[in-house]
This record gives sequence, structure tokens and C-alpha cells, in this order.
Amino acid sequence: MNNIKDKHNEKIVIFAPNIFIGGGLNQLLEILNDFDDANTKLYLFLDLRIKNKIKKIIKNKFTNTTFIQKKYFFVLIYDFYINFIIKPNKVIALSNYPSIFCFKKNQYLFLQNRYYLNEKIDKSFFKKIKISYVKFIINFKIKTFVKVIVQTELMKKITNQYLLKNKVPVSIYLSFKYLKDYKIQNTDKKWDFIYPADNAIHKNHNTLIHAIIELSKESIRPSFLFTIKENSKLDTLISLTNNKFKTKIINLGVISEKKCLENINCSRYLIYPSRFESLGLPLIEANILNIPIISSDEEYVNEVSEPVATFDSLSIEETKKNN
Repeated sequence: MNNIKDKHNEKIVIFAPNIFIGGGLNQLLEILNDFDDANTKLYLFLDLRIKNKIKKIIKNKFTNTTFIQKKYFFVLIYDFYINFIIKPNKVIALSNYPSIFCFKKNQYLFLQNRYYLNEKIDKSFFKKIKISYVKFIINFKIKTFVKVIVQTELMKKITNQYLLKNKVPVSIYLSFKYLKDYKIQNTDKKWDFIYPADNAIHKNHNTLIHAIIELSKESIRPSFLFTIKENSKLDTLISLTNNKFKTKIINLGVISEKKCLENINCSRYLIYPSRFESLGLPLIEANILNIPIISSDEEYVNEVSEPVATFDSLSIEETKKNN
């Protein structure tokens, strides 16, 4: 981040109105750690949904912090305020959304989501509408980008291939210093497998659940730990599967990053059937914690981890064999 904050006494805005959990939040915190508030006039516009404990930590270090509602109307109002009232030297946009009201070539866009590329990825109708809009905004504001920043070589390659067409420099920023502070302990293994992922379609829970069902038909019932949203359709499917097939799928619901690390460390294997990722943070965490990884045979996996076994992410039979 040093090349972004290379001058003293300049105004820099970090605009992240849609980041509040997971790898995106971790990256935001890593970026904030790279800034010295004493040398830079830093303004933060962050997601109101960030947990209060983390809000307090951020607010204590960076006094010019505003937490905004997720509704796009409020995002646009603050976007206007940033560019016409604060008038920063640089805008760092972290939510895949560039600043619409930025008309100078002074914004840095962090692209963290492969959904916004033109790959053949299954999407719901409303997701397609949202993605089309964001891609339009990215292309509309492309002349205001100093550079676009991604987290891996794969994302750099496909961002240029499907979205930017080499019109803007693309750099890589990957930092997870917080993992160095995590003390690896030899804990008892409570779970056979853990899959820390949200409910998104590409996370491929349905294929994994069907493979678990097939295993149960052979009287093989290892324990699986999920972290999906409670009271969702997937959560209901898990309950129905456990009741009907006597499987051992435990859903913790959405958990903190610390809890996620603790549970990865308490598992025998990390299983990761996701069809695509811009990064794949749990793979990095499992690697550092020396937890064996069984994953889909996708390019993103091999860039950030070393799985002990891989499988076709769309094949129930292959997923079943590797459990």
C-alpha cells in the first residue's frame, strides 16, 4: 500500500460501504494497518453492519470514520459528499463498486468478486441485474482508475481478460498478517470436516450434501461443520437431511473470523467444494494451521494452497469418494 500513501498531509478516502464480514473485512483491516493516521488525513466510510467491537477498534484509531447504511441511496449520498465536499487526493474503493462521483483520475478499485467478470458462472436473475449494473459502472468510470487491485495472479489474469482488457494497470495486494498472531495449538479434533462458507450458489453446498447422503446409504456418517445463515433454505435442507438419513451435519450459522479459525483448527480436514473464488481465504488459513485440505479441482485452489486431494466440483460421486 506504500505506493498509494506515498505523500504526507494528503486527503485519502477509503470507501467500503459493502464490506462487513469474511475475507473482505479482513482485507480492509489489513489495509488500515498499513496507514499511519498521523501522516495522512484519512477518511473512512464503512458498512454499518460491521460488528460493534470492530467498529470501536477502528473508531479509536481513525477519528474520521463514518458508518453508513447498506441502502444504495445512502451510498450515493456519501459518494457525492466525498467527492464534492471532502475533495480527496485519492479514493480507495474496496467494495467492488467504484466511486460514481469521482471525475478525476485518482481512485484505486479493489476488485474482490469474480461475479463481476464475464465468465460462464450460474447466477440468479437478480444477481445478473446487479452484476450488469456494477460492470457498467466499472467501465463507465474506467478513466478515473489509477489502478485496479486484486488478490491473486489468477484474478489479475481473468480481470484483464474478461473486464478491463488491459486498459488499466492491475496490481496484486495480499496480506494476512493477523494469521501470524494466531497461536496454533494441538487441540482435540471435534469434527471430521469443516466447510466455512456462506450460502452463495457457487459455494456448491448442494453437491456436498448429496455426497454426504450417498455416504450415509453405505452407513458412513462423518461429521461436517457448516457456517451458513441460520433459517435459510440450506439450513432447512440440512435439518431434513439429518432427520431422514441420520447424517451428522452441524451448522453453526455465521461466525466470527476468530471462531472460524478455532473450528478449522479443531477439524481433521477442510473440505472446499466451491466452484470458483477470487481468493479462498479458508484455504490459506487451513494451510497455515496445517489442516489437510480436500477441495474442488479448480485453478484458484492451487494458487493459495496445497490440497491433499481434489475432485470434480460438479460430481457427487467424486465428492463422495474424497470424504
